[in-house]
Amino acid sequence: MISPTPLRLNNKDFFDTLGTACAEGSEISFVPSGMSMYPFIVGGRDTVVLSAPRDISKGDIVAACIPPHGECVLHRVYKVHGDELTLMGDANLVAVEKCTLGDVVAKAVTIIRNGRRVSQSARRERLAAAAWIAMRPLRKPVLYMVRLWNR
Repeated sequence: MISPTPLRLNNKDFFDTLGTACAEGSEISFVPSGMSMYPFIVGGRDTVVLSAPRDISKGDIVAACIPPHGECVLHRVYKVHGDELTLMGDANLVAVEKCTLGDVVAKAVTIIRNGRRVSQSARRERLAAAAWIAMRPLRKPVLYMVRLWNR
Protein backbone atom coordinates (compact mmCIF):
# COMPACT_ATOMS: atom_id res chain seq x y z
CA MET A 1 0.00 0.00 0.00
CA ILE A 2 1.33 3.42 -0.94
CA SER A 3 0.95 6.06 1.73
CA PRO A 4 -0.06 9.52 0.55
CA THR A 5 2.57 12.21 0.40
CA PRO A 6 1.74 15.10 2.71
CA LEU A 7 0.73 18.23 0.84
CA ARG A 8 1.93 21.51 2.34
CA LEU A 9 -0.04 24.66 1.58
CA ASN A 10 -0.06 28.09 3.14
CA ASN A 11 -3.03 28.77 5.41
CA LYS A 12 -5.14 30.76 2.91
CA ASP A 13 -4.58 28.29 0.02
CA PHE A 14 -5.41 25.38 2.33
CA PHE A 15 -8.69 26.95 3.44
CA ASP A 16 -9.64 27.79 -0.16
CA THR A 17 -8.99 24.18 -1.21
CA LEU A 18 -10.74 22.87 1.90
CA GLY A 19 -13.86 24.93 1.23
CA THR A 20 -14.07 23.77 -2.38
CA ALA A 21 -13.54 20.09 -1.54
CA CYS A 22 -16.06 20.09 1.33
CA ALA A 23 -18.65 21.93 -0.79
CA GLU A 24 -18.27 19.12 -3.35
CA GLY A 25 -19.00 16.51 -0.67
CA SER A 26 -15.48 15.41 0.26
CA GLU A 27 -14.08 14.91 3.73
CA ILE A 28 -10.62 16.36 4.27
CA SER A 29 -8.23 15.30 7.02
CA PHE A 30 -5.19 17.23 8.16
CA VAL A 31 -2.81 17.56 11.08
CA PRO A 32 -3.00 21.11 12.46
CA SER A 33 0.26 22.70 13.53
CA GLY A 34 -0.99 25.28 16.04
CA MET A 35 -1.91 24.86 19.69
CA SER A 36 -4.93 27.20 19.88
CA MET A 37 -7.31 24.23 20.28
CA TYR A 38 -5.30 22.54 23.07
CA PRO A 39 -6.20 20.38 25.00
CA PHE A 40 -8.95 19.07 22.66
CA ILE A 41 -6.70 19.11 19.58
CA VAL A 42 -2.93 18.80 19.98
CA GLY A 43 -1.07 20.42 17.09
CA GLY A 44 1.35 18.11 15.28
CA ARG A 45 -0.21 15.00 16.84
CA ASP A 46 -3.97 14.88 16.25
CA THR A 47 -5.73 14.63 12.91
CA VAL A 48 -8.88 16.63 12.22
CA VAL A 49 -11.46 15.33 9.73
CA LEU A 50 -13.59 18.10 8.21
CA SER A 51 -16.69 18.06 6.05
CA ALA A 52 -19.26 20.52 4.71
CA PRO A 53 -20.45 23.01 7.35
CA ARG A 54 -23.98 21.82 8.08
CA ASP A 55 -26.05 22.60 11.17
CA ILE A 56 -23.49 24.77 12.96
CA SER A 57 -24.20 25.13 16.68
CA LYS A 58 -22.50 26.21 19.90
CA GLY A 59 -19.65 23.83 20.75
CA ASP A 60 -18.86 22.83 17.15
CA ILE A 61 -15.30 23.13 15.84
CA VAL A 62 -15.26 24.97 12.51
CA ALA A 63 -12.78 26.15 9.92
CA ALA A 64 -13.55 29.76 9.02
CA CYS A 65 -12.00 32.73 7.26
CA ILE A 66 -12.44 35.75 9.53
CA PRO A 67 -13.24 39.11 7.91
CA PRO A 68 -12.02 41.68 7.07
CA HIS A 69 -8.49 40.34 6.46
CA GLY A 70 -9.45 36.72 5.78
CA GLU A 71 -7.45 35.20 8.65
CA CYS A 72 -8.22 31.46 8.62
CA VAL A 73 -8.76 29.59 11.88
CA LEU A 74 -9.92 26.24 13.24
CA HIS A 75 -11.78 27.24 16.40
CA ARG A 76 -14.81 26.38 18.50
CA VAL A 77 -18.17 28.13 18.17
CA TYR A 78 -18.89 29.94 21.45
CA LYS A 79 -22.00 31.87 20.49
CA VAL A 80 -24.55 31.76 17.69
CA HIS A 81 -26.72 34.81 17.20
CA GLY A 82 -28.74 34.42 14.03
CA ASP A 83 -26.20 34.33 11.18
CA GLU A 84 -23.35 35.66 13.37
CA LEU A 85 -20.85 33.43 15.16
CA THR A 86 -18.33 34.07 17.91
CA LEU A 87 -15.35 31.70 17.74
CA MET A 88 -12.57 31.04 20.23
CA GLY A 89 -9.66 28.64 20.38
CA ASP A 90 -9.86 26.26 23.35
CA ALA A 91 -6.43 27.38 24.61
CA ASN A 92 -7.26 31.08 24.25
CA LEU A 93 -8.05 32.95 27.41
CA VAL A 94 -9.79 36.05 26.04
CA ALA A 95 -9.29 36.43 22.26
CA VAL A 96 -12.37 35.79 20.13
CA GLU A 97 -13.18 36.07 16.43
CA LYS A 98 -16.47 37.14 14.87
CA CYS A 99 -17.75 35.84 11.55
CA THR A 100 -20.93 34.81 9.78
CA LEU A 101 -22.17 31.36 8.80
CA GLY A 102 -21.06 32.21 5.25
CA ASP A 103 -17.45 32.57 6.42
CA VAL A 104 -17.37 28.94 7.66
CA VAL A 105 -15.78 26.62 5.09
CA ALA A 106 -15.91 23.31 7.01
CA LYS A 107 -16.93 21.63 10.24
CA ALA A 108 -14.90 19.10 12.24
CA VAL A 109 -16.69 15.76 12.30
CA THR A 110 -13.95 13.57 13.78
CA ILE A 111 -10.74 14.08 15.73
CA ILE A 112 -8.19 11.27 15.61
CA ARG A 113 -6.39 11.34 18.97
CA ASN A 114 -3.56 8.90 19.54
CA GLY A 115 -4.96 6.69 16.76
CA ARG A 116 -8.52 6.69 18.18
CA ARG A 117 -11.37 8.20 16.15
CA VAL A 118 -13.53 10.52 18.26
CA SER A 119 -16.80 11.67 16.71
CA GLN A 120 -17.54 15.30 17.43
CA SER A 121 -21.25 14.50 17.62
CA ALA A 122 -20.71 11.93 20.40
CA ARG A 123 -22.49 12.81 23.63
CA ARG A 124 -19.25 12.69 25.63
CA GLU A 125 -17.54 15.17 23.29
CA ARG A 126 -20.55 17.52 23.30
CA LEU A 127 -20.61 17.48 27.12
CA ALA A 128 -16.86 18.07 27.32
CA ALA A 129 -17.15 21.03 24.92
CA ALA A 130 -20.05 22.51 26.91
CA ALA A 131 -18.10 22.12 30.17
CA TRP A 132 -15.00 23.74 28.63
CA ILE A 133 -17.04 26.70 27.38
CA ALA A 134 -18.60 27.12 30.83
CA MET A 135 -15.14 26.96 32.48
CA ARG A 136 -13.85 29.95 30.49
CA PRO A 137 -13.14 32.07 33.62
CA LEU A 138 -11.14 29.19 35.15
CA ARG A 139 -9.33 28.21 32.00
CA LYS A 140 -5.86 29.58 32.86
CA PRO A 141 -5.19 27.35 35.91
CA VAL A 142 -6.83 24.35 34.25
CA LEU A 143 -4.66 24.72 31.12
CA TYR A 144 -1.57 25.05 33.33
CA MET A 145 -2.41 21.81 35.17
CA VAL A 146 -3.22 19.94 31.93
CA ARG A 147 0.09 21.03 30.39
CA LEU A 148 1.98 19.88 33.49
CA TRP A 149 0.14 16.54 33.44
CA ASN A 150 0.91 15.95 29.73
CA ARG A 151 4.65 16.67 29.93
